[in-house]
Amino acid sequence: MKRIIIDSDEVLRCEARVLGRYLVGGPPDEPAVTLYVNAIKTRACAMSERERKRLAFIHRHPWALGFVDAGLTLIDSASEIRHRIYIMFSILESSPRYHHRFLPVRRGWWYSTVVGSTVITGVTRTIVGTILVKVITQ
Repeated sequence: MKRIIIDSDEVLRCEARVLGRYLVGGPPDEPAVTLYVNAIKTRACAMSERERKRLAFIHRHPWALGFVDAGLTLIDSASEIRHRIYIMFSILESSPRYHHRFLPVRRGWWYSTVVGSTVITGVTRTIVGTILVKVITQ
């Protein structure tokens, strides 16, 4: 298995794009990526081996980020991965290019079916994610 160096600029830039895609459905612009890299480097916290394994897994399997995030809400809500998601969320939410994606929108009565299906998807994702997080860190 290829070892990933978690704090290199190249890896952090890739991580920013993965998190951006997770949060807004597409890769973030260059200023958002640069802000993310600088924020993580400034924060510079020590990570446990377990946290490094989780982060390396996400780098290798970006599709699993939603499951890992959902699982961590139950297992370790203060994890470094979730902190990094919050950092990218804050950057994107405050960016003029993306802020509209986080504002409320008026919806019709039919939207309750969308909310219901989102709840079901979220619960399923949390169950699968909890199992996945436990498997990753073994």
